[in-house]
Amino acid sequence: MGDQTAPVVLRRGECIPVGKGQIALGCDREAEDAPVASFVVKA
Repeated sequence: MGDQTAPVVLRRGECIPVGKGQIALGCDREAEDAPVASFVVKA
């Protein structure tokens, strides 16, 4: 998944975030009012 740019539906236990990125919560990530969580995973 490293440089993922296309939307991916995440389900509990199916994906482990690595590096840094953003997760849109329950809607299209391009939506103007999309709730977005940013993350950074450090080793």
